[in-house]
Amino acid sequence: MLGIGLRLGGSGPPVAAYRAMPELFAAPTVTFIGASLEAQGAGSGPEASTRTAQYAAALGFAGAIRSYAVSGQQNDGILSRYYAARADNAATAGRNVYIVHANGNDITASRPFPNAEDAIRASQRAIFQAVRAVPGDVLAPVLTSKRLYVSDPAVVQGDAASEAFGSKPYNDAIALPLMREFAPAFLLPGGEAALDGYRVIERHPFLLSSDGIHLEQNLRSRWTEILLALLAARTLGRRPSDSRAGRSMMFRLTGGNWNHLPAAGKTRNELVASGNSFAARLWDGDLDPFVSVGLSSPAFATTGNGAGTFGRLADARFRDAATMTAMAYAEGGATITLVFRNLTPGDRVRVGVAASRASNDTMRRGRYVLNGGEAITVNAANNAASNQGSFAPVTVPPSGELTLTATGDGAGQIAYLNAVILDFEKGTA
Repeated sequence: MLGIGLRLGGSGPPVAAYRAMPELFAAPTVTFIGASLEAQGAGSGPEASTRTAQYAAALGFAGAIRSYAVSGQQNDGILSRYYAARADNAATAGRNVYIVHANGNDITASRPFPNAEDAIRASQRAIFQAVRAVPGDVLAPVLTSKRLYVSDPAVVQGDAASEAFGSKPYNDAIALPLMREFAPAFLLPGGEAALDGYRVIERHPFLLSSDGIHLEQNLRSRWTEILLALLAARTLGRRPSDSRAGRSMMFRLTGGNWNHLPAAGKTRNELVASGNSFAARLWDGDLDPFVSVGLSSPAFATTGNGAGTFGRLADARFRDAATMTAMAYAEGGATITLVFRNLTPGDRVRVGVAASRASNDTMRRGRYVLNGGEAITVNAANNAASNQGSFAPVTVPPSGELTLTATGDGAGQIAYLNAVILDFEKGTA
């Protein structure tokens, strides 16, 4: 059973001592318990989708990944699905992890707050009590996702006042107090949820479909991938506010249909046509469970100069034949856009780019712009003096986002982008 030492988090409520929990990586099962979002992301099981299981393994989870989520379930149904999962996981009772996302459909049926407050509190309490009734099993609760209701009263992204009509007041009055009571180890030192589903949607509203509740068709697996990445963060004792000072991460643009798996040893993280990757490997091989990268849908090709580029790359980390062969490109006025999200505000970072095309003609110059400010030009041709460029260091703004764009540098020019590297300066916080 988890050893939890309570302390006061500043002037806030008691929270668990925020230590690493390596035992979570070794759990024999990690099981999703929830409703539509988890069913869309990982399936209704009992075994989770192959993609979800592969992603979990890449993060470091050794056990089976399961899903007992069913679309449309309110809390009473979620509780029954938990009991079904518990029965099926009985052979490893006392070592299982349950990722539990509740309240969403109950809120939809009853909002706005305080409608059904007591009933929702009682039903979520029953779920948490049931999980905690098995000594040693781990309750990993998810704060109810932000729901951008389109029906009256609407919840509008960016309109703080409208949040009173959605999940937030129920989270504040019900979910967070119950987490403090039943799963204090899953609260950050400031009292926020470690698996903060509300914040996930607030930072990534594009995950939702037009109804503001369910997941966009081609992004459904992303939801459960993010929850697994946040569980990995909790396993490692990491916080979203941790600085990356002195660390680096590289992304290579490869084309294809599925973003990278952040597997151990894969330090050149992959970005593909579908965009929006979550979690990455730092250059030293450590896991970064928070960073996400959004990519527009550029054209891709494999006509880079490969190893022939190495002599034009001062930064040896770019010298990888596969990296310098595959690339995204933009021509005819098109733009490649990369958005790096969930960076730590205040960190100082230098961004470098590399571009390669197996051609010596004169139409391979790209213009690269960082956060709408500094612009640099990189020539991707194989007779250029250099195929890389670097921006002056910038400070990550309060949004935690950096945006990099690439367009042709003038009429008839084509921008190429093979790889991007982020170097976070030492001594920043």
